[in-house]
Amino acid sequence: MVNLLKFNDSFREVVALDATRRIALRLITPNDKALLQQGFDSLSGESRLRRFMAEKRFLSQQELAYFTEVDQMDHFALGMVLLDESGNETEGVAIGRFIRLAGDAETAEVGLTVADSMQGQGLGQLLLKRLVSAALERGINRFRFECLAHNQEMKQLLLKVCREAVFRYDGGVMIAEATLPVPLGVAPIYNPLDFMDGLVRQMQSLFSGAFKYQSGVGMDLMKQSLDVPFRFRH
Repeated sequence: MVNLLKFNDSFREVVALDATRRIALRLITPNDKALLQQGFDSLSGESRLRRFMAEKRFLSQQELAYFTEVDQMDHFALGMVLLDESGNETEGVAIGRFIRLAGDAETAEVGLTVADSMQGQGLGQLLLKRLVSAALERGINRFRFECLAHNQEMKQLLLKVCREAVFRYDGGVMIAEATLPVPLGVAPIYNPLDFMDGLVRQMQSLFSGAFKYQSGVGMDLMKQSLDVPFRFRH
């Protein structure tokens, strides 16, 4: 992880929830598999349904690896953990991630999960704000959300943080495209190497699109499949 980024391996933010409880925000690591499993096991059936858009009873070893062994650039994951009086981590209470789209380097799919016992305390909003900041410094300026159509809590959360969003519905699924808000007077922080990598990605996408247009006018473009938060595709 390049240390020129604010949200790097050393990032740690401690927040006081009240007079007795504190949480720490930090990047997810491969060592968090047990913590993630513990958090998943604590979720209610409704929370799992909202998160995965299907009945989900367990996480496989492959899924645990997918969620924790991330590059923190194209696949970024940020967790919240409760702290005891000595500042030691006790349990995971929330996790959020974004995954850059293969065909659009400036857009990323986003997913959030907050433990049932911690919902309604502003953790989702705080987590989404930090995801926005991390995305901006990685050259991402749009988020794409996909969740169940009746999940109005997610819609309201998105509007609180991003404000500019377009919603559409496909059967029982709500899809949202949101423009990320850049704080006034604050420019996104870029590592020059990461910026060049993003530029190369965009050029590759441009040439690929031009080739497809010239060689197959009228053909339906194949939509690339990607395992994303909110739903697994097998």
